[in-house]
Amino acid sequence: MYYNEVAFIVISFDPVPRENCISALDALPVSHESRTKKYLLTPQATDTSGIPPHVRVIEMNSFAFVQGELVWLTKKQNAKRFVQESAVTA
Repeated sequence: MYYNEVAFIVISFDPVPRENCISALDALPVSHESRTKKYLLTPQATDTSGIPPHVRVIEMNSFAFVQGELVWLTKKQNAKRFVQESAVTA
């Protein structure tokens, strides 16, 4: 049997995906002649509890939220982690 598959993907770098991301996916057409799937691509540790079940969540391997901050996860052998000092305001 021959059929088409269509995938719509929205990418969010927010700790909690915004409602307009899901609204954008829901506004996209669904064809009866093809299998349509909708995905949300997010960093690891994103709060996806409010995402409806018809939207599949895929976690990124390269990004995550650590203590509320978006960080790049690297596996580079010689990578060094630098601690960012807080700015002093007068």
